[in-house]
Amino acid sequence: MREKTRSAAVVLAVTLQRLMDDPQREWTVEEEMVMDALRRSTGKLKDATPEQLGEYLVGLDAAQFRGVVSNVKGIYHEMLVKAAENSDGDGISAELPEATNQPGYDLEFIVDGEVGRVVQLKAVNDPAHIFQHLERYPGIDIMATDEVAALIPGVEASGFKNAE
Repeated sequence: MREKTRSAAVVLAVTLQRLMDDPQREWTVEEEMVMDALRRSTGKLKDATPEQLGEYLVGLDAAQFRGVVSNVKGIYHEMLVKAAENSDGDGISAELPEATNQPGYDLEFIVDGEVGRVVQLKAVNDPAHIFQHLERYPGIDIMATDEVAALIPGVEASGFKNAE
């Protein structure tokens, strides 16, 4: 799946624009993931159709739109990491918690039907966000986009680049 994954920034921008301009079109797998990330971003969009997602986006002011894009980017990263783990054939699976505001972690790794590990995922440019998490939740590991993970010892790379 990763080899076929295009730039997250491009996929996000194109999908959100298409939702506002032409929500009745055919959607790629990546665009569907962006829509699912948008649906996860707020409870009121949980079962929203593409048309309803587009209407929601059109109703946002510029500051709200930037916030939604940032949130959806993070959720999209979580979904990409989950999909990568679930397609690698190693017997470990990954699940996102029901709530997107689960305190301390974003992803559960499942081994033999049991949660074996939880991690916080970070798709950020600024390492300060990682240090804040480590202070607040010292016992929960972090997986970050590759560039930021390379800057901080002990932070695992997610396998995805923030620039991508």
